[in-house]
Amino acid sequence: MKTLPLCAVVRALLATAAASIVGGCTSYLLHVDAISRTPAVSSAQTSYTIKNKNPAIDSDSLRYREAAACLKTALSSRGLWETPDPANADMVVELDYAMEPAHVVYRATEVPVYLPTASPIGGVNARTIFGTTTEQVPVVVSEKHLSVSCRENNPGAEGRPPLELWQVSASLEDSDTSLRESLPVLAAEVMNQLGRTTRGTIDRKLAVTDPAVEFVAKGF
Repeated sequence: MKTLPLCAVVRALLATAAASIVGGCTSYLLHVDAISRTPAVSSAQTSYTIKNKNPAIDSDSLRYREAAACLKTALSSRGLWETPDPANADMVVELDYAMEPAHVVYRATEVPVYLPTASPIGGVNARTIFGTTTEQVPVVVSEKHLSVSCRENNPGAEGRPPLELWQVSASLEDSDTSLRESLPVLAAEVMNQLGRTTRGTIDRKLAVTDPAVEFVAKGF
């Protein structure tokens, strides 16, 4: 059986997710924290090598390779490229991600209000939608996050660690039981925040059809 490329799989899943959100939420609420100590793109520093920052994550796993593929696409939008020679890379990009255990939250949700009406079939009462009301509905959600940091690829000087150039962390909470569909969204927000400093955690909304999300989902 032929195996689809990772980017094609992720793209198909994202399209399915967008198609399935009919009459519901079509955007994600993200919590973002970004720090940049130098411009995100420098003419002198454009090549990088990716490293797994979390020892609990298997670097050979499908999910890690999907996360790395999304990140590489996001970085390419800023003129950054992965070198085949890690020892001579300008920068080291460290990747971490996770999905937390599911928990219940209460969210304001529009629910229909029904009125009883007489049914001509056997005198059985049917229900007609009269309108809607807002109720706090329990929803099972999981938090997913993607954290990316970048440092100079050198041993540092005078006992100091290499200079960290930038760092972006993005997280979201939804009812999807898989991290896979969230990866393009999280990576797209990393792409949006490169070179910025948020001075703390900020909230951002990102639509499923946002050009940045579609760009990352498309892959190389």
